[in-house]
Order: sequence, then C-alpha cells, then structure tokens
Amino acid sequence: KTADAEQLLKKVLAAQKSTLGPDHSATLSTAEALSGVLSQQGRRAEAEPLLRTALASYEKAGGQECDGALRTAQALGDLLSAQGKKAEAEPLLRRALAGRSSQHGRDHPDALSSALHLASLLESQKKYDEAEVLMR
Repeated sequence: KTADAEQLLKKVLAAQKSTLGPDHSATLSTAEALSGVLSQQGRRAEAEPLLRTALASYEKAGGQECDGALRTAQALGDLLSAQGKKAEAEPLLRRALAGRSSQHGRDHPDALSSALHLASLLESQKKYDEAEVLMR
C-alpha cells in the first residue's frame, strides 16, 4: 500500500504548495511523510531532496535549533546513513542530539531517540567506545 500512500501524499503536497506555500509547516510535514514512504520503497535518492528542502525551510523560518529543523536533521541523517553516506550523516545526527538535549534535557524521549540514532551510526562506523557512551 505504499504506492497508494505515495500517490495520495504527492497530491496533498501539490495542493499544499499551491494553497499554503512551499515553506508552510503543513507542506513541510507532508514532504517529510512522502520522503518516508519513498525511503520505505527503497527510493532514497528521491527522498533525499525532499528532506534537504524541508530542512532548509525549517532553518530559514525558525533557525537550526527549532523542533522542525532538529526532527528533519535526524531524518536526513538516517536517510544518508542508509545510503552509505555516513560521514555526511554524522554531523546531522550530532546536531539533532545536541539540540534536543539542550531544549528538552538528556532524558527526554526525543533526546534519547536522537542518542540511539547517533549511536547506531557510530556503531556501524566501528566507533564502539563513543557509541557505548551514548547508550549509557
């Protein structure tokens, strides 16, 4: 059913872009959802520009530390990691963790999620000591 979801999200995204504008939070949220569907289908190269555009828009509107930018930085970092672009993914995942920890505290679910995502990347890069520190 991901093909059905993809078609629906593309229609919604087109409508939101024309009525709300490309930088509206609802439009950006739909672009993120579409990128997730494309990624699930193994079409990560198509998902990547959607996340890059959403990240740039969130940063322009609310700065690098706004919730939307941090959430999208993590999603883009995960996507890049899945594509084997681990060196490019790492700073995005570090940024998501730092921002979420700063905003919400280290024990907040969002910060813990970011720590897990970064630790997973570090483990895949054989940076075991650093990954272990994050998981404590």
